[in-house]
Amino acid sequence: MYRITDDRQQQCLEKFFAKEKTWYPDYFGCKFAAYMMFFCGIIGWLFPYQAEWVSIHESIKTYGIYTMIYLLGFSFYSQMFTSYKGSKRNRNLGEILQNLPVSSVQTAIFKAKKTLKICGRIAVIAAAGQTFFAIVALHTFSIGNILIPLAVLYVLPAGICAVEIAVELWKGQTPVRLKKADR
Repeated sequence: MYRITDDRQQQCLEKFFAKEKTWYPDYFGCKFAAYMMFFCGIIGWLFPYQAEWVSIHESIKTYGIYTMIYLLGFSFYSQMFTSYKGSKRNRNLGEILQNLPVSSVQTAIFKAKKTLKICGRIAVIAAAGQTFFAIVALHTFSIGNILIPLAVLYVLPAGICAVEIAVELWKGQTPVRLKKADR
């Protein structure tokens, strides 16, 4: 039986990122830009899709724009876990983590856990807000008020993270083999 996540490597990455809290100005710039994009994207997702009294094509365009803004925020947020600025230049985090006993698959899993944690919170807020505004303002409710924000704001980034992990596995990293005591 195989398991992809290695707890020791994940703890090592957690300690590394906790120790390197005072990174570089771009870290805080990426974080600020990510939260701004998340905020702008979620504003659009708070309004119920039933409020779009125009054609379905206009609704798809509107929510498509909000989704692109949200995914831009997702990209900025995940950028915090991919590059590091030393004294002079930006370096790929893989160069720095070469000295740690951590594989690139575990780094991708760590990044996915961190980014999907915030994406999950945002998706729940958007689904709750859309449901609230649909009931209060429009006196209607649809299961789509919950499922559509969850699918777009959580499942879509989860798919992106899954593809990144699959690419790292495809490059030749092997999963961790479980010991008999772990089964």
